[in-house]
Amino acid sequence: MRASGLRARHWIDALALLIGALLVGCAPAAGAVPHAATTTATPRATPALVASPGPATQLGERTRQAIGTLARKVEVTYDAAARTATVSITISGGIPLTDQQVAAAHDLVKLLCYKAGAALWSSSVALSQVTLLVLGPMQDAYANIITDWYGVATLTASSAQRIQWASLSPDAAWNLYDQRMLRVAFSVPDEIPD
Repeated sequence: MRASGLRARHWIDALALLIGALLVGCAPAAGAVPHAATTTATPRATPALVASPGPATQLGERTRQAIGTLARKVEVTYDAAARTATVSITISGGIPLTDQQVAAAHDLVKLLCYKAGAALWSSSVALSQVTLLVLGPMQDAYANIITDWYGVATLTASSAQRIQWASLSPDAAWNLYDQRMLRVAFSVPDEIPD
């Protein structure tokens, strides 16, 4: 009797464990929401609104692409009503003091104006006039290193249309600009004349 009672007891214990496991597996966990009431929202990508860059940004990007690493900084202002742009190109380096250094600075100004002018006038931005201002290091009256103008060029739409950018040198194009000016001295003289 003892063996059959023991077998019966094992069957009862096994059956109880099986029923308990089934009940626990079917019952919702504490605090859980029944499956039928659960909804899962599928996130949908919302198309982002991408604003097209304004004219000043477009002109700045074109200028930076055209001049590459020749400049440290490019800043552009654009007047939509007048359709005019002013582009400031800042270069770095030493102060041109010798005749050779001044001539090299002048060549760099002409090159930057040429590359920027070609890029700006071939853009899709409506332009009636562009002023190019090249800035760089120089010395003030107190021997401080400051940033000031090296050269300025202004070009109107009618003049820009006459320039064959691809076939002219920076020097030849410089002579076709409406207005142009190069700085001749980059440091203040030691003595002020009487």
